[in-house]
Amino acid sequence: SVDEVRDMAFVTKTDTGWSQSKLVAKDNWNIAGCPVNGPRIAGYGNTVATAWYTSALSRPTVKVAFKADENFDEPIIIDSTSPIGRVDISMLNEQTAIVSWMDGGETPAIKYRIVNQNGSMSSVKTVTRVSESRGSGFPQMEVFDGYVYFGWTELNEHNTTVKMAKLRLSI
Repeated sequence: SVDEVRDMAFVTKTDTGWSQSKLVAKDNWNIAGCPVNGPRIAGYGNTVATAWYTSALSRPTVKVAFKADENFDEPIIIDSTSPIGRVDISMLNEQTAIVSWMDGGETPAIKYRIVNQNGSMSSVKTVTRVSESRGSGFPQMEVFDGYVYFGWTELNEHNTTVKMAKLRLSI
């Protein structure tokens, strides 16, 4: 907003044009400047889910919200321990998504969790340790044929390498 409050909103394209903007959630995150952490969105059938990072009230949090009708459900908190954002999301079916993010805790890492639209979640799992510097980029995640593929940039003193991991899904 003009007051530098960052709340997620969405529009829908119909046969008659674009809908009015509707809020996904009202985080009321006041941030001076342009945040690097943008939301991600994924769909499966008639369901859409979006994941985002917020630091409203100086509380770093990763959230997800599902939409199966006109509006998004109440956000589900995925992590509020020490995330630094850089989220990604993929749908596994019409009720379930996998969300990944970067954690800046004692050992910075890419983490993920499977979440259901009803609010049930798997435990938080770690993909790999990673540098939390901006040079490490934005980890990516894709689901294909029963596996989830993670891609990220690994930094060291002499070079930069793109790394990947493959994980069999069991939901």
